Amino acid sequence: MLIVMKSITLRQLARDSRFGRRAHAGESFLVTHRGRPYFRILPLERPPCHVGAGTHLGAGQAVSPEPVPPGEWGDLRP
Repeated sequence: MLIVMKSITLRQLARDSRFGRRAHAGESFLVTHRGRPYFRILPLERPPCHVGAGTHLGAGQAVSPEPVPPGEWGDLRP
């Protein structure tokens, strides 16, 4: 996999906050200091989607087959 990385100076990074937003959007940057590579800014990997997670847990089934006794409701009932 080839990563295209724009080169910016440490001074540019310090003075312009747009580079942080661009990295958040998916861009990568090589930060240089005095003409030499200093560090890289890489976007985080996107987490996988969690839609549908937990469907194997039996949602829709009663937690307890017996109803909760009225004495345990306390002040929770309207």
